This record gives sequence, structure tokens and C-alpha cells, in this order.
Amino acid sequence: MNKYNTLNLGILLRDYDEGIVSKKIQDFNCPINEEINNFFHTKAIGSVKRHQTSTFLIVDEDSQINGFYSLTHKSLEVSAVNLSKTYAKKISIYSDFDEYRNTYYISAFLIAQFGKNQNIPKSNVITGDEMMEMVLNHLRTIRDEIAGNVVYLECENKEKLILFYQRNGFVKFGERFSTTENTNYIQMLRFL
Repeated sequence: MNKYNTLNLGILLRDYDEGIVSKKIQDFNCPINEEINNFFHTKAIGSVKRHQTSTFLIVDEDSQINGFYSLTHKSLEVSAVNLSKTYAKKISIYSDFDEYRNTYYISAFLIAQFGKNQNIPKSNVITGDEMMEMVLNHLRTIRDEIAGNVVYLECENKEKLILFYQRNGFVKFGERFSTTENTNYIQMLRFL
């Protein structure tokens, strides 16, 4: 098994010429999700510079980008109607509840982007499960510094994606339709 390291894009931009970093990013390719490519190739650097997200590169021993993820913190609304009693009880520990709207309000970590480089031979590339474990361990470290225990993400309504996130402990709590992208996103959350 390869050894992988996580590099903070913001620190790379501080320590190296932006052109060099940008060129290295262009080697990444995730053809099954053009939105991931578009973000990483054209928006990740700007998002980091504006402090909207923190983006992290997962690199192997040969300094090849195997994947990346972007994190931020966001306020989240979760309808109690969409939760089991057990999950509602657990989520109530970390949230404010509006009885009138039957909604929980939570400050949560958002995995804003999560993508794997398909240009790397399958025998050398990190698995999605290994990547997710790295992300969750990273968030546990952050939690120990600033608090927080809820993680959420949105993914396209594709069975393979939903099953992947469920396998990694996420549960569906809602849906959101993006008119801009004409896409229905499944909203999922989990606890650290």
C-alpha cells in the first residue's frame, strides 16, 4: 500500500509560485464528475485565497495528486420530519430546535468537494474509503481545536455515490435542487 500525505493548498500557495501550483493541479482528472474538475482546475485557488474553503491535496510518495477535498463550516437546517427518533435525539445535542418549524439548526463541517484523480493507475491510487477516512480524521483534529461534531455533504442523486457515503457512516436528511446546475443533490450527514 502506498503512503499518502495531505497538503494544504493555502500553504502551498504561500510557499510556492501560484503558477507552479496551478500547473500541478491541472494533472488532476475526474472525468466521471466534471463539476469536481471545474472546481479544482478553476475555482479552488480563488476559494482558498478568499478563505471560503480550505482545500487539501492527497499526494502519494511520488508527489502525484491522488485526490483532494475542500472543507468549510456552515450553518445547516435539518427538518425533524426526515430523521429517525434515535438520530433526532442525537442531533439535538449539537443543535438548536425550532418547535414552530420542526427544524434543527446546526453548525456543521461541510465537505464541500471530494474528488479522486482518475489519471493514476488503479493499482497505485488511493481508494475512496481511504480518502474519506483521511478527511474524517482531519475533521476530528479540527474538532479537538474548535469543537463541532456534525459533518455534512451534498452529492448528486446517483445510487453509487449514495451507497459510498452510507458505507462511510452518512445518512440522508434532505434534498436540494440547484436551478443553476439543474441538478438534484442529496443532503447527508454523520457524526465524527
